[in-house]
Amino acid sequence: MAMQTPPISYVANASSPHVRHWVEYLDELGLPYHIYSIHKNSFFPPEQVTTKFNGLLRFGALGSIVAYILLGLWLRLFVPKALQLHAHNTSGYGLSAYLSGRKYLLTTYGSEIFSAPQKSIIYRFLIRRTLHAAEKITASSQYMQDTLTQHFSVPASRVMTFSLGVSSVFRVSTEKRSIVRQQLGISEQDTVWIYNRRITPLYRTLDVVEAFQQFARGRQGYRLLLLAGDFDAQYLAKVKSHIQGDNNIQLIDGFIDQAQLSGYLCAADVALSLPKSDQLSSSILEALSCGCLLILAKLSAYQSITDHFPCVVIDDVYVTSIQQAFQDSVLSLQSDISHLQQQQLKQVAWGRQQVMLWIKKLYA
Repeated sequence: MAMQTPPISYVANASSPHVRHWVEYLDELGLPYHIYSIHKNSFFPPEQVTTKFNGLLRFGALGSIVAYILLGLWLRLFVPKALQLHAHNTSGYGLSAYLSGRKYLLTTYGSEIFSAPQKSIIYRFLIRRTLHAAEKITASSQYMQDTLTQHFSVPASRVMTFSLGVSSVFRVSTEKRSIVRQQLGISEQDTVWIYNRRITPLYRTLDVVEAFQQFARGRQGYRLLLLAGDFDAQYLAKVKSHIQGDNNIQLIDGFIDQAQLSGYLCAADVALSLPKSDQLSSSILEALSCGCLLILAKLSAYQSITDHFPCVVIDDVYVTSIQQAFQDSVLSLQSDISHLQQQQLKQVAWGRQQVMLWIKKLYA
């Protein structure tokens, strides 16, 4: 009688599109999984998720920290040692995995690693301990790998660097473009920018809003879509206050599924990504795959994009430079770049088959 393969145990946010992307590959590879989370389940079959200590999240950052700690202790007591844990982020679920006493894999997030030098001594200590205890670490850019090895002394042999690429859902579709624009009350002639990054200070959403408002003032046919994602509540309130009464800016609240996201990206002409620090985010690749021109901050993690694709790159990101980037992107759109982008996408190593080889190697 064949032995049943134990599930890969994710310690992760069960409402995260990032985790959903990983699970999509697990399903395609036929690998069983289970998710342990302090967050409510938004995407997965109920039997695939165990949510613990979610009630503590109502107490803000302190409640979240306590929940991560308690989840780690719960895993130590109730999860078999034979299960393979894979934590998605270092500072939260990585801490849970570390406290579990189990062997674990770790996927890093750019926001927590790149901002560590500005955080407290305790934060940096816990990040370092969590990184060094992981058996393997995944990074999505060479810049992240270099940061881990040079600033956190992680052995290069334990870091696997690859991008998850994009789901097959994300493709140029004139049909989706027309349907979504009609739903949003946007004409075919309007130029649409989309900001599909979390509404938090890290991603400078308020700067983008202010720059767009200055750029679009007195002009017709310019629209901005903001996707809230996993937002910072206080910062989102500031953004909502700033865009109140502005009919040229539309906020898409909460998490949306991949099909909806693909529709919004197809409806847009230009996608922005202007964080203070980042890895190579799948949101950028998804926008490219749906035919969007990109406005990007000048970050080392984005070099593989800016080297291959036509982009508007901002060296120093502030309101005036973003305003100029809006103008520059209008000029760039005068030439049809979608076909060129699709041809170039075929030449870079983001194909699904390559990604599946990396994932098989990770869980081997």
